[in-house]
Amino acid sequence: MRKIFLRFAMITVFLLCESVAPSILKYAHSFKIPDTDQRRCFQALYPYDEITCPASGNPLAQDGSYITYPLSYTDNGNGTVSDNNTGLTWQRKDDSKTRTWADASTYCANLKLGNHDDWRLPSMDELMSIVDYAIPAPGPTIHSFFKNTKASEYWTTAYRSVNFNDGAVYYYSRGQHYVRCVRGTQWQQEFLDMGNGTVTDLRTRLRWQQGEPGSMTWDKALSYCEGLSLAHL
Repeated sequence: MRKIFLRFAMITVFLLCESVAPSILKYAHSFKIPDTDQRRCFQALYPYDEITCPASGNPLAQDGSYITYPLSYTDNGNGTVSDNNTGLTWQRKDDSKTRTWADASTYCANLKLGNHDDWRLPSMDELMSIVDYAIPAPGPTIHSFFKNTKASEYWTTAYRSVNFNDGAVYYYSRGQHYVRCVRGTQWQQEFLDMGNGTVTDLRTRLRWQQGEPGSMTWDKALSYCEGLSLAHL
């Protein structure tokens, strides 16, 4: 088992910065990435105590400093929940059964719910989009719209699972986990080189720094991105 911590627009060993791309960029299946719902901020150094979140635009502004697209759902009243940001429709309540990855895929493919039969396993990114990171472990780290969720692993495509205990991602090639099915256009990666040192993700319309300046500490990375001037953005 390999444990992987991931976040949207995450800073890892090397740094990439992002901003919102102009709305003139059109894509048939673009959507908004929901916020993590993280409202807390922390010191950059041990013991990482909680601090008052710096204001947006502050050199040390963190995830908790920004609320762009809050988590937003609609209960469709037929056993399904619609994500108002991504446009995906989710199975509202899982059936409390664990399955192998192959059986989970078959379960979703055969599911008939809400007058639809085009259900499927979610991708890792899709399932992570409904994790509510404002809820601390042991969770379940998900909105109350989603009933019966266990603080445990749920299958995604490509032998990965999202753990609704803490929102982390795990890699498995075997074992049994829970499943929550989804329907809607599957997220595909498609990028556009803007020719000015930036790349646009056509799914989300986020604009990314094309290169990276090398490794740095987390607090330095926050300041770097907040102060970056690139492509007149």
